[in-house]
Amino acid sequence: MNTKLVDRITIKNKLFIFIFILNILLVCSLFAQSVNITGRVLASRYSVKNALVTVIDNADTTKKFSAVTDYRGDYEINVLVTSTGANQTPVKDFSLDQNYPNPFSYSTAISYKLKTQLDARVTIYDILGREVKKFTLGMQSIGRHNIVWDGRNQVGEKIAPGIYFYRLQAGSKSQVRKMIYNSNFNHLNVSMPGMFSKNDLDDDLHTVDLKLSDFTIRLENTENTLPYIINKQIDNVSIKNDTTINFSVNYLTTATLDFDSLHQTIRGFGASNILLWRPDMTDSEIETAFGTGDGQLGFTILRIMVEADKNR
Repeated sequence: MNTKLVDRITIKNKLFIFIFILNILLVCSLFAQSVNITGRVLASRYSVKNALVTVIDNADTTKKFSAVTDYRGDYEINVLVTSTGANQTPVKDFSLDQNYPNPFSYSTAISYKLKTQLDARVTIYDILGREVKKFTLGMQSIGRHNIVWDGRNQVGEKIAPGIYFYRLQAGSKSQVRKMIYNSNFNHLNVSMPGMFSKNDLDDDLHTVDLKLSDFTIRLENTENTLPYIINKQIDNVSIKNDTTINFSVNYLTTATLDFDSLHQTIRGFGASNILLWRPDMTDSEIETAFGTGDGQLGFTILRIMVEADKNR
């Protein structure tokens, strides 16, 4: 058999298996929902910098989202949760279209229609629920709108081929669809019968209520936290959509020693012998006081009394 033909069959088989596995994952209909939490950590009147802020989902304590405060005590955490179709409700206020073209290899258009004036943004996630790109659109007028995505992430890098989710959030609700990016789409046959179903590429639109609850938030020190704080935990925190949460904590009074900075020079170390009833030191006592061996004090200074001359 021709070697090139065998290679082509192998590539198609691997591609089929890869996409088949991805489709199995998609059957679960898990959509990543993102909520942005910002705020500031203060201790009395001081901003707490380099403090660790951790948000824990009590429904699944393995889901932890953390950030470290900056020099002003500010933090920002993007919390991802999942929502299943059972918790979804029909669309009323807006609609999100399937991107076109799909699959795409260079760029794709994402269109949506608003029935009321809403604050909107579009966020793109990979299949693991990690944020790839965010379009903050602001207040949008009634009617149809669209954006064009060039397949690059937030820092301008090309994404890896695969299946991605895009979410339109308008007001307090959102809609999610999925799309396929393939940089070599023109050279691969991805339209094999049974590889994709219509439902895979054109799901019914749903909205997702983004009301979240039962989170635990922890505030802890890092090696560079300043001022050093008393660790704090807040239980059963309810969050609805993007929110701002400020924290007030107690700090510990600390002193910083800088051994590389010279402030005072000590020229000697010793004691005094100025008591009237104390006799002069013996040779043995002098050796103990000024000697530098084991069991000796290593004095370099001794203060003694010089009695006044009454005849002067």
